[in-house]
Amino acid sequence: MNIPLNGRIAIIDDKVEQAQPLMNVLAQKRCACMHYTGELRNLPEPDQAGNDIRILFLDINLLGNASYSAKQLKGPLVGVLGRVISKSNFPWVLIYWSRHEEEHGGLVDEIFANDLSDRKPIATLSQNKSDYFSMDGSRMPDFDAKVKGLFAAISLKLQEEPAYRHLIDWENLLHNAADKTLQDIFSTYHTDWKNNANYLIKRLGKSFAGKTSLTDTPEGMIRSAFQTLNNVFADTLEYSVNNTTISSPGEMSYNPEFATNSIYKVNKKLLLSDDSNIIEYSGMVIQNSRSSADKLYNEILNSSFNRARVKEAMDPDTPKKEFESICSKIRDAIRSSWKRLHLVVTPLCDVVQKKSVNIKVVSGFLIPGGLIKNIDERSEAVFISPKFQIANEVYALVLNLRYFYTIDTPEELNQEGLTPLFRVRQSLLAEIQSRLARHLSRQGVLFIDDNFS
Repeated sequence: MNIPLNGRIAIIDDKVEQAQPLMNVLAQKRCACMHYTGELRNLPEPDQAGNDIRILFLDINLLGNASYSAKQLKGPLVGVLGRVISKSNFPWVLIYWSRHEEEHGGLVDEIFANDLSDRKPIATLSQNKSDYFSMDGSRMPDFDAKVKGLFAAISLKLQEEPAYRHLIDWENLLHNAADKTLQDIFSTYHTDWKNNANYLIKRLGKSFAGKTSLTDTPEGMIRSAFQTLNNVFADTLEYSVNNTTISSPGEMSYNPEFATNSIYKVNKKLLLSDDSNIIEYSGMVIQNSRSSADKLYNEILNSSFNRARVKEAMDPDTPKKEFESICSKIRDAIRSSWKRLHLVVTPLCDVVQKKSVNIKVVSGFLIPGGLIKNIDERSEAVFISPKFQIANEVYALVLNLRYFYTIDTPEELNQEGLTPLFRVRQSLLAEIQSRLARHLSRQGVLFIDDNFS
């Protein structure tokens, strides 16, 4: 059954004794959970809940065992749900129970359609609480069997949400990989734990930082140790993913039109990060709006422009003057919609270990997706990224590797007219760095060609 192992299960029930049996079953399954009675003083602060809930068990009646109207129940529910489930909490499933069918069918739907539409669950499952507890709150005689049936019903409901199930499995793999990482490295230190663990963390920090000043402070040493643990964790997770058994694998249907419209939004998440607070960090993209850079970027555009493709699309007899005019208009269209930029390509290890003497940068621009055809993708000096969506516009990142240079200090990037936009993720940055290295080390081969007499 696809239940989170990482504590992302919550129970909201004003009666602890009625929540306890459910907590016991979850504990037996090694699934940690959080319990809220519904008292506002014990709830997370507003907008501080984060993305922490995957399954929520909810008692509709938070006012006691007596019967109340849907109108009376709604106010407390909206207040509690708004504190426990944040706007960023997604995806999650709601399992709720009450004693009245009209509440089952209408109240929760109304709350998430109107009051909390920004945090709606992807699926809901309703149960009649009278099947589990009597009016005085005591368990029904067949309570244990009913609880087993509840989890069977949850499992059946999740069969309708294959993507959700697989994502829960992935989160569980992360949880287990982190556990195995700590076990592999620290499990032999049961004796004299404090001395051995403290020593090992310092050595892990040193192994990552090398002969640098990163471990001169406790904070730097711990951060470096975390980076070493990250390496072991990533390897453990990769092996686990490649060798795990996928539960109920099957074809997942979707609307092709939706897929086409969303692919560039997803690409943005895969390729870019919104982090932009450390301007000299590897992968940082910095927009240059200085008028003094006009000449530089015009050179970059001319050097990246695909004149051959324009010529192929024209009549062979087109006069040269007309051809140049068309090329000029296309370049004007690019200039009217581009974002001129620099990309920091300093190796990440040099940044985090403070080894870099200079900040290494490549210049280029963001260009609307419809204009990519005008960029020379066959040139070894030109790198074109996959398309991605920013706001409502689809762009691609174009870099001209001929325009690679260094900057002495971060202060040179923190000036008027230079604005950090986002950071390219490590996979894209690694591809750019690889292309750059190949461009810089093209040695050529000296030989006599026997095709020439």
